[in-house]
Amino acid sequence: MTVPVVAVEGVSKRFGAVQALRDVSVAFNVGEITALIGENGAGKSTLMRVLEGEHRPDSGRVLVDGQPVQLSSPRAAHGSGIRVIHQEPEIIPELTVAENIFIGDIKARGAIFLDRADLERRSLDLLRTFGVVDVLSPGQRCHGLSPALRQLIEIMRALRPGARLLAFDEPTSSLTEDEAQRLFRVIRRLKADGVAVIYISHRLREIIELADRCVVMRDGSRVADEPIAALDEQRMV
Repeated sequence: MTVPVVAVEGVSKRFGAVQALRDVSVAFNVGEITALIGENGAGKSTLMRVLEGEHRPDSGRVLVDGQPVQLSSPRAAHGSGIRVIHQEPEIIPELTVAENIFIGDIKARGAIFLDRADLERRSLDLLRTFGVVDVLSPGQRCHGLSPALRQLIEIMRALRPGARLLAFDEPTSSLTEDEAQRLFRVIRRLKADGVAVIYISHRLREIIELADRCVVMRDGSRVADEPIAALDEQRMV
């Protein structure tokens, strides 16, 4: 049996009188797109914050490649290959596309020590790999870019280095239909490359089109976890 890239087992989390997560167990597998759905307050955001190291569970554990890990901070989650793409991408508008993609290298080494030609070359390779070179170029300044293009830059950045699990939180909320389809092509490429993907959305049509599995949450509990073809829309709400 294949070991999941990331799994949570028996995770619970309380905030005062509110039980945000109740004994949640779910696995995320190599090259699989898992939709995570539920009404507001169902526990989706809390589960994501546990995975990205923002919240520590009161009980239960997180495993990466079958081994328990302590996701005590976003840095720890990042080191385990877990990345969350939020609705508002954290892009520095004064920098170029290449600089935003490789901002981690710039912070680690200092801008003065970077080979900018190499930076742009590696950025161009990423943009070509994901088929977005028609809308973004390495030397392009990020000021004024649309939400869709800023999101693509954040995805490229999240892939470096060693991304194992990428979670998307309502990624199409501010996208046009064409922009959403471009995003779906990028997500399918991630799947083909073996990345585990979590896709959070209220848009059932998108979920049916994109996802392999669907995990339904309600009142902090996981109430369904099945292949997308096995769920009808009534059970998904």
